[in-house]
Order: sequence, then structure tokens, then C-alpha cells
Amino acid sequence: MKISIITVTNRPGGLDMQWSAIKKQTFDDFEWVVCDTLADRRMELLREFTHNDGRIKHIQQNPRKEGSVTGLNQAENQAIQNASGELCIMLQDYIWIAPDCLERYWYHFENTGGKALITGVGNIYGKPSREDIVNDQGLLTVFKEPFVGKPEQITWKDPRMRTDQGTFYECWPNDIEFNFCMVPYKCFEDLGGMDEDYDKVGHGWDNVNIAQRADMLGYRFYIDQTIECRGLDHDYFWPNPVKINQVKYPTGQFHNQRMDDIKAGRFPLRLDYLKPRNYNNENKPKEENSGVHNNQ
Repeated sequence: MKISIITVTNRPGGLDMQWSAIKKQTFDDFEWVVCDTLADRRMELLREFTHNDGRIKHIQQNPRKEGSVTGLNQAENQAIQNASGELCIMLQDYIWIAPDCLERYWYHFENTGGKALITGVGNIYGKPSREDIVNDQGLLTVFKEPFVGKPEQITWKDPRMRTDQGTFYECWPNDIEFNFCMVPYKCFEDLGGMDEDYDKVGHGWDNVNIAQRADMLGYRFYIDQTIECRGLDHDYFWPNPVKINQVKYPTGQFHNQRMDDIKAGRFPLRLDYLKPRNYNNENKPKEENSGVHNNQ
């Protein structure tokens, strides 16, 4: 397996939009690992919608650990642990991707020797909108019919989108956005996974933590302006109180302190959340004994 697309979700719907874009990829040596709090309720629906496509690995997301206010890093680790690919593509829910995105990412993976994290770019779109939602708790889709097109009408423009440096150029680690980017599996392995302590504090900064730690190991960072995604504003559909209340959940302050502690040797750079792969077994990791279901 060359590519593992990683999607973590706890929201209703979205699987219709995601799969309609993924299945059109010109590069087809991939799996889609969906780590989902609602997997136990919509696994069969996704099987039917995808015609039982064997490239889908639908995983029941584990319960949050005690003391966590979010479960994002924990769920990302769970998904990554169950990934089989050499390259991980981080893809958030409710995002459409262009048909050649995986092909472009794989090209970069091969041409950077697996030592780079690369991000695409993408705007937020307003159609379909909240007014188009028929059932805000729908499992496969929240709209009247499964949404299989691409979002339209820009409502927010990605500030990273620019043309003055060409279409592909080196960037800062903080420019790597986990809404849609590539991370070599070896990078996650070198770092021992996401830092789950962030889940005890607030939302986000998972991408910045990984990128800055990878920078300490000599990985490089690039933006490809030709790799496009289009997102819907799911935080407008379902407001997230942890995201909204950044004073109560000061993840940014925690992150800065964590990085200082790593640099000073007070906290380890490499964590132990990921079990080592057995590369003698066709590069396939051992799946967990519970909560993992192949969609095949």
C-alpha cells in the first residue's frame, strides 16, 4: 500500500462528499482510514454507498481518555496506527479534493526521498450551506441527497494562496495544515505519534506540534499551490465550544511551553503512542483487536 488517507470525524454526514472526491483520484493505490465516533451506526451505510469498496477501513473511534476535553490527537494516533501506507494524507471531514491530488503528493514523496511534509491549499466555500441541511444528524449525509459535487462560492480565502514564489516552494513548518497535507508514515514513526496531552488542554495545534518536532529531526516543508481542496464550514454547521472558548482552553500557550520543554530536554522529542510496524509482513501494521472493521 502506497498511500493511506487519514480522516478523523465525530460529525454527522460528510462521508458522501468525501468519498465522491476520493473515488475519482487518478492515483488508486490507496486506502481511506476513517476513524469515526459514529462508525457503529453508519458503517453499513458507508459500505452500501461505496459499493463495498475494499480500500476503505472504517474504524470505531475509541472513547476519549479520562481528563481529555477533545480526543483529536488520540483519534489521529488510532488512525495512523491502523494505516498501511508509506505516505499518510491527512484529510479532514467535509473537504473536497481535486482528482489529481494523490498523484501529485506521491510524486513529491518520491522526489523528496520521504523527508518532507507538504501541504496543499484551499478556501472555504458557502454552498451547500446550512440552509441546505435537511437533517443535521444524518449519518451518511445531512442534505436531502448525497452531495457528490464540489463546493462553490468562496466565503473565506486561504492566506497561504499566492503566486509570487511560483507554485511549489519551501515554507515554514507552521504552514503545514492538517486539513489536507502529506506526512510520510516514517515521520510519524520517528516522532512516536501525536502528543495526546494536547487533548487535555483544548483544540488544535496538532499540526504545529508534529511539524515543529519533525523540523528538529531534519524534515523539510513545502507548499504546492496546485494541490487544491475545497472545504465547507462545518464549524458554522455545528459550532464547537472548545474552539470558540480559547481563553478557557489555551492550547497555544500550552504548545509554546511544550516546545520550550522539548528544546530544553525537559520533555522527550519522541513519544511512544505508535507501536512499531512489522515491515517483514508486507509493510502492514497489526490491526487492533477491537473497534476495527475493514469495509470489505
